[in-house]
Amino acid sequence: MRPHLLQYDRLPRGPFRIAVLLACLATIAVLGLVRVATEAQFAFASLMLVPVLLSAWYVGPSAGWGAAGFATGLWAAADYGAFEPKSLAWVPFGNAAIRFLNYGLVIEMARRLQHRLVRESTEATVDILTGLPNRRGFFEAAEREIEYARRLRWPVALVYIDLDRFKVLNDTRGHEAGDAALRSVGMTLKRALRSTDVAGRLGGDEFAVVFLQTSPAGAGHLAAKLRRELVRALRDFAPVGASIGLACFDGPLKPFEDMLRDSDRAMYRVKHEGKHRGPAPA
Repeated sequence: MRPHLLQYDRLPRGPFRIAVLLACLATIAVLGLVRVATEAQFAFASLMLVPVLLSAWYVGPSAGWGAAGFATGLWAAADYGAFEPKSLAWVPFGNAAIRFLNYGLVIEMARRLQHRLVRESTEATVDILTGLPNRRGFFEAAEREIEYARRLRWPVALVYIDLDRFKVLNDTRGHEAGDAALRSVGMTLKRALRSTDVAGRLGGDEFAVVFLQTSPAGAGHLAAKLRRELVRALRDFAPVGASIGLACFDGPLKPFEDMLRDSDRAMYRVKHEGKHRGPAPA
């Protein structure tokens, strides 16, 4: 399963980050040159906070510290150039140190805020018990990947998994056993699937998987392999089993929710024909 599906990944990357860093350094250079040209009369040091903050936020703390050092150095050079012999020699460097510490405080605040956003985003889209995307995370990831497949005209298959007699396990062996069974399913899905597949826990004892760029025959093979892995994973949690429904789509792709509904119907046909079976095609 792709790592980006399980973590906050909305910050710009690659060329955009390089462009942001270059723009921030250029801004700092212009402000510094204006300070030098005006013999330190240009006194808006707080303006330097903007490119320093943008560097730290979009590129990273290291880039922020680099921008802070660059800004501090230019400001100190301008102050030293305007230094008067009768003034205390250490004053320009003391002012520079204070500015550097202020920039550092802003960088640290930005780092902590981003860390909190990462944690809150992860908690909002990941099922803590299984480590899989929760319903919201799965829908976001699946819709994104299916839209990508739609543009490239790739076939897509959806697998719907329902754990049979899960309530019996909870009632006879307690919720700890039920949680352990769900964790086992989560680990199995993460281990058994390809890096291009998307899996998630929809809620309760229901899970779903999206297979990308997979023919109906290939999807059937993958789903059958997945069922064998689940049977092994649930061996210690009798009488729990798994019913699996499979829906394959080629050509113009349906909306994701319709595709998921088709796989859900295929899973219910498995249940009606006898539990612990599958995969059954839609």
